Amino acid sequence: MMRRYIPTPDEIPSGICECGCGKPTPIARHTAKARRCFVGFPQPYCRGHSLAKKTFHPPLNTKHGAEHSAWKGGRTTNLGYVLIRTPGHPYGLKHKGYVPEQRLVMEAHLGRYLTATERVHHLNRDRADNRLENLVLTVNQAEHMRLHKEPKPSPSAETRRKLSETTRRAWAEGRMRPNHCITP
Repeated sequence: MMRRYIPTPDEIPSGICECGCGKPTPIARHTAKARRCFVGFPQPYCRGHSLAKKTFHPPLNTKHGAEHSAWKGGRTTNLGYVLIRTPGHPYGLKHKGYVPEQRLVMEAHLGRYLTATERVHHLNRDRADNRLENLVLTVNQAEHMRLHKEPKPSPSAETRRKLSETTRRAWAEGRMRPNHCITP
């Protein structure tokens, strides 16, 4: 039988958050001696508070956009797609201001923003080739995925002949059942 650790009085936190906020701390549900948490006693910090979180580190570079030393003109790539920084674009609001270039090309061609469900497909499957003649607009992801499926080649006449011979033999030998399964 394992005994529960009983802390000494000087190990037990006061019940007031030690980060300096003055809030009462919750009661610990487990023991972690390194963090001064003991079952049934107050924790040293409120959830999300600690001295480590209170340490201030100034940002290394406070410049953004064109003023930043690593600025590349608002053009970047991700997973092969070219992304353009377009502040104020409805799609860019959810994606840190960056919009896939194929969307911008299709929107310029149509004269309107694309809906959230519309997808732009690359005919030659080169994600960086955003020429209008290489792009196709699909109404949803399901239609877009249909364009990615390779059509199955139909079996040749020779393959069909071999399959029918095998099936005839299986019926003759009694290995074929009415539910069209061949038994071993």
